Amino acid sequence: MKNILKTISILSILFTSCSKTDEVSETIPSTNENKILFSSEVNDIAHLYTMNIDGTNETKITNFTNGTNPVWTGEASWSPDGTKIIFISSKDNDNGSEIYTINSDGTNLIRINHNTRGESNPIFSPNGTKILFSSEVNDIAHLYTMNIDGTNETKITNFTNGTNPVWTGEASWSPDGTKIIFISSKDNDNGSEIYTINSDGTNLIRINHNTRGESNPTWK
Repeated sequence: MKNILKTISILSILFTSCSKTDEVSETIPSTNENKILFSSEVNDIAHLYTMNIDGTNETKITNFTNGTNPVWTGEASWSPDGTKIIFISSKDNDNGSEIYTINSDGTNLIRINHNTRGESNPIFSPNGTKILFSSEVNDIAHLYTMNIDGTNETKITNFTNGTNPVWTGEASWSPDGTKIIFISSKDNDNGSEIYTINSDGTNLIRINHNTRGESNPTWK
């Protein structure tokens, strides 16, 4: 289920022109509106790049390899001030993708967390002090927050549905950082629906009730 939703998310932001050897998988505009951040995969190795909004000055930000193993690097987003990039990568080949930050010029790579889970969709809080992400264990995905140095990890959601897998993710902050919007399949009624929750895990609200499956809700 997670892979299907991730595919939908990625396809919604694909560039329309891709070659057989250079597939752009994600594009994220920067906060200063001068740069575009994206990932591109060649021969099972995905890297992060930036470029100007007119396509000039393409710069490779990451260049990770791991022997003959495929390396996925992506799901990247900017810090609020545009000086840093947060992303996931499987470069260390230790039980899934972990969370890293790097300066926007490709310097100062830092691995934020060290665990045996696989993380996805890390996002800086609007004030730049927290990281929101999802993590999956045994087919159950939860939302977490932590400080930007990896400390004070806090589980925000803890949904279960009998023996059914539960996907909770594609989360984003409200502009003031007090709330989180996300999708979850926790109610097991024809796909994933949209919910909000306070950033401390209180006051869960289901926003919509329909027979569709939603993805990628964001605050304006």
